[in-house]
Amino acid sequence: MIEVLDMKLAALSLHPMKGVGIRFGAFLVCVLTVATSAFAVSVGELVDDRLAVERVYYAKQVGAKAPFEQAVPRSVIERRVQQELLKERVLKSVYRLEITPKLVDEEVARIERSTMAGDMLAQIKLSLANNAERFARSVAKPLVVDRVLRARFEADAAQQANRRAEAEALRAQLLAAKPEERLALLKDRPDVREVTWTFGAGVSAPDPKAKPAGAKVADARNSLMPKAMFKDLNGDMQKVLDAQLRQSNDVSAVFGSDYNFALYVAISRTAEE
Repeated sequence: MIEVLDMKLAALSLHPMKGVGIRFGAFLVCVLTVATSAFAVSVGELVDDRLAVERVYYAKQVGAKAPFEQAVPRSVIERRVQQELLKERVLKSVYRLEITPKLVDEEVARIERSTMAGDMLAQIKLSLANNAERFARSVAKPLVVDRVLRARFEADAAQQANRRAEAEALRAQLLAAKPEERLALLKDRPDVREVTWTFGAGVSAPDPKAKPAGAKVADARNSLMPKAMFKDLNGDMQKVLDAQLRQSNDVSAVFGSDYNFALYVAISRTAEE
């Protein structure tokens, strides 16, 4: 007997940042282009100042024998400056955060207050003609941008950890409930919907002559993987769902990506000879 499956599943998806992954990737490409043109007038000056600062650092390195221009090519500093400008644009466009003069001034004060290398700091300032504005924009501001952006990324990571914990807690709640009560727990959630998966020959049915079966799936709104064909799901996901959702009210593991978490509860699973 060849078993052809007709499966109905309920899926729950937790997706706090709908579509952000796609938009963010496109945004980075777009911003890099803008940064190259919008800052074209001042990039050269920024690079010159950073080279002056790096020259001071390099002179203090023990065992540095290669000429500075060879050890620290201008192209390396240009890329670094472009990356710093990009970070600042990300803060502004994604997080709506501005690096204000006040923040930069506070960073300058912090550097001067906490430095343990006063002589080097004096040499760095001298390399910039003791110009406070050049020091602020080439030394202090990049530090502020990097610190603020890291803090935002860490906050996002913490939020994602909380979302996964929420999904795992719901799964534990479903498993603790009586099987016949599990679907009722999902009934009033706004992030659950029904989707149809279609099974063709070769999916849980090795005989190529086996006729296809249809599968209706209750899938969360904007769920992790709303594919029409079961075989189009990730191979590992197919194996897990096939193994874990054997009968009505079975609960799957939590599936996740950077911005999405989903779990599935079987409504029914039927077989045909």
